[in-house]
Order: sequence, then structure tokens, then C-alpha cells
Amino acid sequence: MRAFQFLPIDGLAPYVDRIWGWESVRGERVDLPVLLPGTGAELYFHYRTPFRRSVGGGAPETCSVAHLFYIRQQPLELLSSDDVGFVA
Repeated sequence: MRAFQFLPIDGLAPYVDRIWGWESVRGERVDLPVLLPGTGAELYFHYRTPFRRSVGGGAPETCSVAHLFYIRQQPLELLSSDDVGFVA
């Protein structure tokens, strides 16, 4: 897994804390984390397979290629993937 992060340009700095992402290596299975409630929001742009998430123990759902996570009430479980690639 390759992780990266950098600071935004000056015009975005009042609104964006950092730009970051992950990219899996070919053939690597990635156990994605459980996302905990917090105070911020994360905007994701997937250039590989979007996240799949478990919702209340029901059938997995696939996120769109661009989506916002704004987790406030309960943790969100992301399912393992072998094709991770996103910028957030």
C-alpha cells in the first residue's frame, strides 16, 4: 500500500486541511478501516474500485466514484479490497 499526503494550494487552505490518498499494489488485498464518528468530513475521488461498505449488517453497498463521508453517529465499516486507489 502506498500512502501519500500534501498541503493544498493557498486558495484552498482555508477549506482543506490536507489532500491525501492510498493506492494498493497489484495483487495486494487491503483491509480497510472502520471509520469512526468525528467532527470533519472527507471527500473521496476514486480512480480505482470505489469503497464497499457494510450498512447495519445488511447487504454490502458500493460507494460512487466521488462521495462525501460525514460520519457523526455510528462507525462505518469499509470492506476489504484488492483495487484501492483514491484521493481525499
